[in-house]
Amino acid sequence: MGTTDGTNGTNGISSFCVQCGKPTEGEHRIGGLCEQCAHTLPPWASQSSPNRPPTLSAIERALPRYQIQGTIGRGGNSIAYEAHDLELDRLVAIKIIPIRDDMLADSLRVRRERAVMAKLVHRHAVTLYDAGSAPGFSYLILERMEGGSVARALLRGKFSVDRALQVTRQVCSVLEYIHDSGIVHRDIKPSNILLDRDGVAKLADFGLVSRPSFVAEDITLTSASRLIGTPQYAAPEMSDPNAASIDGRADIYSLGVVLYEMVTGLRPSGSYRVPSSIVPECRPLDAIIERAMEPRPGDRFQTAADFAHSLNGDLIRKSKKRSKGAL
Repeated sequence: MGTTDGTNGTNGISSFCVQCGKPTEGEHRIGGLCEQCAHTLPPWASQSSPNRPPTLSAIERALPRYQIQGTIGRGGNSIAYEAHDLELDRLVAIKIIPIRDDMLADSLRVRRERAVMAKLVHRHAVTLYDAGSAPGFSYLILERMEGGSVARALLRGKFSVDRALQVTRQVCSVLEYIHDSGIVHRDIKPSNILLDRDGVAKLADFGLVSRPSFVAEDITLTSASRLIGTPQYAAPEMSDPNAASIDGRADIYSLGVVLYEMVTGLRPSGSYRVPSSIVPECRPLDAIIERAMEPRPGDRFQTAADFAHSLNGDLIRKSKKRSKGAL
């Protein structure tokens, strides 16, 4: 029987493809991937690439304190493994970033992620335990989030309205905290919102964060990827080459997209349908989501605290009663 994070309870190895989420029981898996995704690896992950990911034995030689249990997932420039911390007898996540000679941007992302997470202490942010470098790769030792990601949860269907509001308020809490410190996440999306075993949401992946001291580095990141963030969730201003102009309201836009997706099961695109046209009980959220996703930053909620306040349970319940009375 599978656990809530899509792993097999007997051996801890994922029974879902870490890329597309497809069940892989009974199918030959390659590094946590289904057969189809294994053959569409990015160039840096190819076994013929000079900058391919380190082998598991190489990781364990460099980090003998940790015993790799299985693959959690992979991103455009990293792979995450579940591991057992032999000294403290606990599960951790190890994020491995291969050192790629041709990509300065990757080194910058690792450096800023370490710098931000080392000082980030918040109940709704994933905890960084340790970080460092080894021959051929850099690594982050992170809190293991056994509930998986919101992205994986969405593979099983949309969230209830109450659950979606709970997750959104929790993310707003950590966004308020980092925004007050002058930090903008810039890559809010379902796969970067993780859940612990109790379902508490925590924000992850701080490799694209922006703050005043990173302005010079942003020139390199922008020239390397042109668009900072993930296009499907990025605010319109994220395509502005002047990365320094992006503030916390870009994160609010992205979280609005995530909220829409959680309550409807669909990702908004272009002239999207209001949530209540898909899920009628979402009517109280129509105006809230629309405001969060306004194209102009000045028309959105100006702070994460304002966004969270609009999602206050009492306000939503009162709005529901008014909606029912209007029918």
